[in-house]
Amino acid sequence: MEPFNPIPGKPPRRVVIDRQRKLFASLDIEELLLELGIDYRNAPSNPSDWLPLEPFDDTEYDCRLPEEWISFGYDAQGNFAPIPGKGLFKNKDGSGEWKPVLIHSYDSEREVYTGYWDGLEQYTELTRINLLFNSEDPRIFAQRVAQAHSERIYADSQIRYNFFIDLMPQQGLPELDTEQQNRIVHMALSCKYLKERAPVETTSIFFEV
Repeated sequence: MEPFNPIPGKPPRRVVIDRQRKLFASLDIEELLLELGIDYRNAPSNPSDWLPLEPFDDTEYDCRLPEEWISFGYDAQGNFAPIPGKGLFKNKDGSGEWKPVLIHSYDSEREVYTGYWDGLEQYTELTRINLLFNSEDPRIFAQRVAQAHSERIYADSQIRYNFFIDLMPQQGLPELDTEQQNRIVHMALSCKYLKERAPVETTSIFFEV
């Protein structure tokens, strides 16, 4: 986001862009993710136990819309050149590594980018959380991936917690005696609003208690 007209005392736009390009190229996404505790190089022990990562991707990290990324491939004459980036390549053992990829199009219905692995000529489809464009900041992208992993872990723990609670046995649990029930009813219905109402059904509530 640099002005086209030079501002006195500041470097020209082309210089800023060139510096940013060199900075982004010098950063390794795998090392950035490792610093944040994300390691794709080791295959997970039970990959089927994890929820998909895509629902936890925060699109607020995106600096451009998908259509804008694809539009960068067209020049003034309408010729198209694939958009370079790095994609998460999944190995057969479940591990992953970031490899150069050339993006050709975007499927809005399935929300995937399509292209070919650079040097392999192998077709691939990548979701945004698994695709780093060369012209975006790898540091911000690493934070995006780390946040998605963190939110997935939290969601997984909540699902397991509620699952355990729902399946806890209820047989043999001690029940409230008559004195306890009367005391609870008296305290709960002591307000003026409830005193003026008809008797309240409390059987189901006492069952929950």
